[in-house]
Amino acid sequence: MDVGSKEIVKKIKLFESIPEAQLDSILERMEARSYPAGEQVFQQGEIGYEFFVILSGKVSVSMDDENGKAHLLANLGPGESFGEMALIDSQKRSATVRCQEASSLSILTADAFSEIRYDDIEAYSQLVFNLAREFSYRLRSMDMKFVKMLKILF
Repeated sequence: MDVGSKEIVKKIKLFESIPEAQLDSILERMEARSYPAGEQVFQQGEIGYEFFVILSGKVSVSMDDENGKAHLLANLGPGESFGEMALIDSQKRSATVRCQEASSLSILTADAFSEIRYDDIEAYSQLVFNLAREFSYRLRSMDMKFVKMLKILF
């Protein structure tokens, strides 16, 4: 991973509070992939095994409703990430991600994440804590949105 890409990845919340040497060990396990504009990174319903960090470009995150209609959840750009749940549960993807422009992504697989657990338990513990904090933030955010929707409806 080049120096510029490392600097972007280091700013991701998932990697906060991890000492430099441990972080370098984690970054060595990540791979870079390029996607052209319009390409789908993954589809809702597929089994997930990878976490992604956007190094350059933009992606859209959407979710299909029961009628198959896609609803935009987010537009993400450099320094943002997606697919964190795949590191924990390797279940079906909850959304579809598509590149809105040519994008370079850094990827941590669930297998590489598991290797970290055996090679560096302190780094792994911090990663898991950071994941829990991110999930908590997202849940609180969704709770607030849900309450706002209830106020509109009732």
